[in-house]
Amino acid sequence: MFSFLITLISSCKIGTPWEEIKSNNFDSEEEVVVGLTYVEVGEDSTKNKIFWKSTFALKNKLKDYPGYIGGSIRKEIFGNKGWTMSVWKDEESLEKFVYGDRHQAAIEEGSPALIKTKFARIKVKRKDIPLSWDKVEELLKKE
Repeated sequence: MFSFLITLISSCKIGTPWEEIKSNNFDSEEEVVVGLTYVEVGEDSTKNKIFWKSTFALKNKLKDYPGYIGGSIRKEIFGNKGWTMSVWKDEESLEKFVYGDRHQAAIEEGSPALIKTKFARIKVKRKDIPLSWDKVEELLKKE
């Protein structure tokens, strides 16, 4: 019974609220780009703290990037898995973020904690964001 509870609790997940940059002049039928990430961190708590600190610091800066529409982060409460979802006006905006100095610095700082990663990009209509976390996990499993 105890091991069942530990398994159940370790798979509980929590996410940041969906944060969206409000704009009055957008077409709900317009296609946007969704960047998805899955990460699994190792057992080193010091490295993990650095990873999550840099991840959340970067999330707080996303609104500064041209083309950013919205995003959220989700992670297991007591586990080692996490997911990100960021929505962008177009591929070019997402590319500028991914290869920009801040993101590259966060990768360099946090990557020692990582043991597994998956990435996906999809296009959806703006009216369909945010995606459900079940959908995000489903899409990343295909990668």
